[in-house]
Amino acid sequence: MRYGNHVRLFTLGAVLAFAVHVDLDVVEVATVGRILMVAAVAGALVELLQVRRARAVRPAPTAPATPARPVTGPGSCPATGTAWTAGRTRPYTPRSLPHQES
Repeated sequence: MRYGNHVRLFTLGAVLAFAVHVDLDVVEVATVGRILMVAAVAGALVELLQVRRARAVRPAPTAPATPARPVTGPGSCPATGTAWTAGRTRPYTPRSLPHQES
């Protein structure tokens, strides 16, 4: 549950404990309301502890990360092993399409 659910459960318990006055032979409504309020507070505390534990800073792993595939050098292509250079590229020159007139 999230905190909103705990608030709803606490509110329902408070209404049953303090606002509803019904005499039932089977169950005491006020007691059920107080139980719901205690359960809501306990659930909110448990969730708070879980969130704090999840956000705790953990130490970095000791083993270094290894790449998924070997890299032969800076700027190189793993498939061909050739290096990329700016001299191998052509500048972009837009071409006119057949339906466009220059």
